[in-house]
Amino acid sequence: MGWLEKLWIPNQLDKDFEELLVKLDHQEIAPIDPDLRSPIVGPALTKYVWGDKYHISVGKLTTKISNLSASYIRGSAQAQMEEINQILWSLLEDEVHRSAHDIVFTTILLQSMDDFQAVNQEYSDLFGTEPNPPARVTIACGNSLPQGVNVMVSVVVALGPGAARQHLHVQSMSYWAPANIGPYSQASSVPLGINDTAAVVYVAGQIPLIPSSMEIVTRERRREESGGAQDSATFRLQIILALQHLWRIGKAINVCWWIGAIAFIVAGEDDVKRKALTAALAWTAVHTKKHDVGLVGEDSMPEDASFDVWNKQRIDGQSYMTSNDEFALPDFSCLYVEPDDRAGASSDTLIVPPFFAVEVAQLPRDSQIEWQGLGVSRTPVKFFKTIWEHGNSITACCIVSNEKIFGFIGIKLLSTEKEMYDCIESALSVLQERCKINETINGERTIYTSREIDLTRFMAQIIPCKGVWSIQGEELAAAIVVEYEMDVIK
Repeated sequence: MGWLEKLWIPNQLDKDFEELLVKLDHQEIAPIDPDLRSPIVGPALTKYVWGDKYHISVGKLTTKISNLSASYIRGSAQAQMEEINQILWSLLEDEVHRSAHDIVFTTILLQSMDDFQAVNQEYSDLFGTEPNPPARVTIACGNSLPQGVNVMVSVVVALGPGAARQHLHVQSMSYWAPANIGPYSQASSVPLGINDTAAVVYVAGQIPLIPSSMEIVTRERRREESGGAQDSATFRLQIILALQHLWRIGKAINVCWWIGAIAFIVAGEDDVKRKALTAALAWTAVHTKKHDVGLVGEDSMPEDASFDVWNKQRIDGQSYMTSNDEFALPDFSCLYVEPDDRAGASSDTLIVPPFFAVEVAQLPRDSQIEWQGLGVSRTPVKFFKTIWEHGNSITACCIVSNEKIFGFIGIKLLSTEKEMYDCIESALSVLQERCKINETINGERTIYTSREIDLTRFMAQIIPCKGVWSIQGEELAAAIVVEYEMDVIK
């Protein structure tokens, strides 16, 4: 045997994530009748107003420019991206007084993933030879975008000194996590000014690439042991591998707590609720204490057949993913739970960061899932959850120093557009009252919805999609992520 054959090659999954995969393989999720899904009213941006379509939200730490598209909508995706570059350069210089080098996160919405390479080529011109381009997520929305719009772009611009930011930009292939093969960083952070390390961290969308080959993972090697159909088995493996990428990148840039996550999924002919709930179960499990969640396998199957591993959860103690490393993720020691929320929680309640599954038309490299995470590094966070009228929910994550407040709002399916709008406005009022936020401040909003939305009424970044799902696997009319900064606190 030569020296090359003697080299140690690490397993594709760490032990903890390998165990999570086994759990997903043995978890029964009942399918949903497709006829029970509410009809999609769309496209989502039917009321998109041309000529005044972008939105700028100015903060103290960041500014967000949302919903940029070209004025010439009959052009190719590449031509539209070229015009978007020109618009963005102008806005950065004239309105924000920053440059493209200050962009820390980009969202690219395509009509078709077939245009990805051409758009990517134009997008890279924004940054020239900049060594640390922003983190980004790219999805294809299909006909959920307005007719003729092939590309839409939104960016987050950091307003503080560039030298204070951190970027994770690894381009070499390894067994660790996928290398950057385009103009993006794995993660970018924006300092909060609290101490030398406290920051909000934007992590690029993670798809299930095998790091050593940069190929999308499939499940051929486990066809018989997966216990399910091949496509479902591949999806479960893709969930876990992409989630492991998110975790490794988060730990590398010192994320201690996830503010929230979006799992973009492609359903195809499969049951979308089952896919959404499977991703939600994985997200829940990585925030569960290791000693409270047994491995569901031949050697450790509980004697009680009714035992449900997913319900064996606790608030206190270390998380499932805590290791002997210097920094744990999630680090429950940085978490403060509002007394009312803790008092109302049973001993079987788990504190899990907000999660939504968002169904889209296509993802890069024909992946079935792409994880997008927003984290915070080395600073205490406050957590609370509120259920208000009609069963709608708000989960908020607040930086304890009040530097930032993030709210995640789930809006249940409603019969009319007016009911949805009223419910969104009610939710924002509840969040502002709970967090003592000045009611005249809108904050930075991102709305994920398959419904019609009037951008003249809700100034926000819009992610038009085929469907939105809660962590309980419930279809939603909309999911809203809203961000406030310290200077808006009462």
